[in-house]
Amino acid sequence: MKFWSQWLLRHNVVHSQVCQDDDGLYWLLNNKKKRIDWFEKHQLYHRSGMSKKHHKLLQAVYGRTDSTPFILDACAGLGNDMFIMGLGGCEVIACEKNPQVFAVLSDMMARAQKKKWFGQENINLIFGSAENIMRTWPGYRARPDVVYLDPMFEKDFKGEVKANSAFLKSLVDIETSKDLFEIALNFANSKVVVKRPNQADHLSDAKPTYIIEGKTTRYDVYQVG
Repeated sequence: MKFWSQWLLRHNVVHSQVCQDDDGLYWLLNNKKKRIDWFEKHQLYHRSGMSKKHHKLLQAVYGRTDSTPFILDACAGLGNDMFIMGLGGCEVIACEKNPQVFAVLSDMMARAQKKKWFGQENINLIFGSAENIMRTWPGYRARPDVVYLDPMFEKDFKGEVKANSAFLKSLVDIETSKDLFEIALNFANSKVVVKRPNQADHLSDAKPTYIIEGKTTRYDVYQVG
């Protein structure tokens, strides 16, 4: 924990909710240890032959093409969607600007790399604001095909998702995503994909090009190129 303790202090986190044991970083919920290990959870997808047919998210980011998309995940959070895209063969740059969330996510990535879980090699995790990353993107570098937005949901969840959501909400303010959405529309090479609850309004009331809908969640796809 020494490295992460010092790193968090350098980023002005004095009273951290993040703890560490022999298995890595965790946080406490109702006096129980909680940690993320999405790669291990989703290896079943890989063993069963991961493809865009397996998940609505992959259908949204791939679209009708079989070409591997280059994706900027602008709201990495605890990384479930990032890991699914990595397992699906996408090249992913994932941004997280909250220091404690980034620490937990980085620890998960380190464990995935140590165990050589399939998919982790497709992901590059970056600490920082997605807005700044898009604004300062080098002109000589190709921009991502897809910008993926997963704004914090203002709703209640159940089970494991509830535990993860509670941790995020305790650290991250629910903020407007309008500016981020506008920057993404001007930055993506091909499209912007926005994750929303089925009953929620479209982000910024902007009508998507098309929608891929699941049981509780939908993906609004905005074609820009």
